[in-house]
Amino acid sequence: MRAPFRRRGSHRHDRRGEKVTKAHFERIVSTLSEQGQEQAKTPEGRRQIAERLAQLVVLAGEARARGINRTAEVETRIEIQTDQALGNALLTALTKPTETALRGYYEEHKQDFEQVRLRQILVRFHGSPAPIRPGHRDLSEKEALQEARRDRDRIVSGEPFDGVAAAVSDEPFFGARGGDLGMLGRGALVPELEGAAFSLRVGQVSEPVRSTLGYHQILIEARATKPFEAVRPDIEKDLGAKVAQRAVEELKRKAGITFVGPARLTSSLGTPQR
Repeated sequence: MRAPFRRRGSHRHDRRGEKVTKAHFERIVSTLSEQGQEQAKTPEGRRQIAERLAQLVVLAGEARARGINRTAEVETRIEIQTDQALGNALLTALTKPTETALRGYYEEHKQDFEQVRLRQILVRFHGSPAPIRPGHRDLSEKEALQEARRDRDRIVSGEPFDGVAAAVSDEPFFGARGGDLGMLGRGALVPELEGAAFSLRVGQVSEPVRSTLGYHQILIEARATKPFEAVRPDIEKDLGAKVAQRAVEELKRKAGITFVGPARLTSSLGTPQR
């Protein structure tokens, strides 16, 4: 005999024989993982997804016909999965900051989006992971510093930075390119170099800066700040997560959910659960 009432999720009819429209299928595809959505871009992939969906509908329909959907265990699973779907949908909505919030974050954190185009010369010393150039000695730290200062004097005296870098830098790849590291943002350099790079003026050559690799000299060729639209996805991700977390904490506070023991949960919205 059927139960006089059915809990959430158990009222759906037997879908065997039901036709899945294209619009419905597209909605299903939109809920898939990135990998699944990528698969749906090809005719073969869509066919495989449709076959899996058809199998799922058949199995679920048979389960309902047998009353499996009314067992306590399955009803609990359905309830949890429904809550997960609703919760995830709400989180998605909560993680969409307003345009004003996004632009405000950008202005407040503009220095985080600064970039510098730089060249560098590396003079390695003993213990550095950088390889010793063929035909060169393994310098002590004191000798490396002296050489770095001589190289800087050559540049300050008028020799082109890229020419000196190509001739003396112990960085084989970038040295051959005149020490050109390209345009880099914050976090791309080790802390010692980042501090120097973002404090120099355009055209300024640093004093020798020590790192575990050796002594570096840096030339700043350009400075720029990434435009808002270029960093918008990153801001949405970062700010969205923070906005959602605050909203969740507020919802939890209003709901008054607290643990009162290892196996009991209470809420102002319901009775204690065992």
